[in-house]
Amino acid sequence: VETIRSVFRKIALGEVPQGYTLNRIPAGAAVPSCAHPGVKVDFSKGQYMMGHLLNVFIGVALNVSDQPIEFKEALCGSWDVAAVTTWPLNVLEPGQKTEIYVAKKQKRGLAPTSKRPSLLGGAQ
Repeated sequence: VETIRSVFRKIALGEVPQGYTLNRIPAGAAVPSCAHPGVKVDFSKGQYMMGHLLNVFIGVALNVSDQPIEFKEALCGSWDVAAVTTWPLNVLEPGQKTEIYVAKKQKRGLAPTSKRPSLLGGAQ
């Protein structure tokens, strides 16, 4: 929990946390899904921070309703989401925007691995 809080804090301050790289969201990435009534969440022009244990998607949440809405982080989750937060606003007036940060756990064992040839040439 402290790691996630620290990563989100650095991102909110406009920094790239140590051990993370900042990129555009990769084509074909499983972008987080938020089913939040009255709020449009958009990652199409978002950012992507890749770390050792977490990947953080950064997008924009926009209140498209005609009344104030408190953003409910729990509406942006699935089994691999570690945490969700917004910055700088959690309550959005009509037409207001805020950044949304969604930290997803790194998938282990799914990436193709490179083979290292043995220095022994197959003999042991």
